[in-house]
Amino acid sequence: MSNKNKLAKNGTRLNVRECDLKELTTLQLGGRAEIYTPQDLNQFVDLLKAFHQQNQCYHVLGNGSNLLVNDDQLEIPVVHTKLLNGIRFSPPFVEVEAGYLMPKLVNDACSFHLGGIEYLASIPGTIGGGVCMNAGRGKSYNKSIHQRIVSVRIFDGNKERYIKQNDLKSDYRWSLFREESDMTILSVVLRLEFINPATIRKRIIDRIRFAHHRQDHSAPNAGSVFRVEKNFGQLKGRKIGNACFSSKTCNWILNEGASFKDMMDLILSAGTITDLEWVVWSE
Repeated sequence: MSNKNKLAKNGTRLNVRECDLKELTTLQLGGRAEIYTPQDLNQFVDLLKAFHQQNQCYHVLGNGSNLLVNDDQLEIPVVHTKLLNGIRFSPPFVEVEAGYLMPKLVNDACSFHLGGIEYLASIPGTIGGGVCMNAGRGKSYNKSIHQRIVSVRIFDGNKERYIKQNDLKSDYRWSLFREESDMTILSVVLRLEFINPATIRKRIIDRIRFAHHRQDHSAPNAGSVFRVEKNFGQLKGRKIGNACFSSKTCNWILNEGASFKDMMDLILSAGTITDLEWVVWSE
C-alpha cells in the first residue's frame, strides 16, 4: 500500500502529487517524488504524526535552496511547506511559520519599522530552512538569524514543544536541527529592532546589489557549498561532467546540465559530505 493510501486510511487529509524535484529546487536537479503539501500547521503536524506512527522517514522541503537531490526516483516522501506562511507581529517580536520566505519577512518587517535582518534579503530560502542552517552573512561578519531567535516551535516525533535560543547549538551554518532528524521546525519567534524604514530599505537594496555583484547566477546553483573553510581559490573553474565550480564566486557550484553523480564527484574532489553547507537527499 502506498504512503498516500496508508495515510488516507488513517483519516489524514491529503494534498499529494508526484513531480520532479528539479522543478522545486534552485539547483534544478532532482528525481520524481511523492510531494505532500499541508494546508496549515495543524495538518502539517497531523501528517508528521502519521509518518512517525508508521515509522516512515520523510524529507521536509522549503524553497529548495541549499539542497542537492538525487536524480533517481525518491522512495522517501517529501513534505512541502510552501503554504505554511502565517505571520504575526507584536513589535518588536514576530512569530513566523516555517514556510515563510526570508526576503518577504525582511520586507514585511520594514512595514512595522522592524529590522536588523536585512542580510537575509538576498537568501532565497524559507524561515524554516534559515533556522535549520543558521542563515546569515559570511563568517567574518558574525551576523546570523539565531542571534534574533527567542524560541523555535518544533515537532519532535511525539509532540510539539519549544526550544529556546540557548539550546540551538548555534554555529556557523549549523544548528541542533542538522543533528536531530526527528525535530521538524513549525514556527519561530524573532526579536527584531526598531529602525527607521528608510534605513532598512537602503540596507535591503545594498544587500541585493552586493549579492548580484558577487554571486554567479549564470547557471542554476544552490548557494555556498561548504561551511568549512578551504582553499576556495584553487577550486575556481574545476569541473567534473557538467558540474563546475564558478570562476566568479568562490565556494559556488553551477549546474550546467549536471547529473547527481557529477555533483557528488565534484564535491568529493574538494571535501567531504560533513563539510557541506548544502543538504543532500540521496534517496
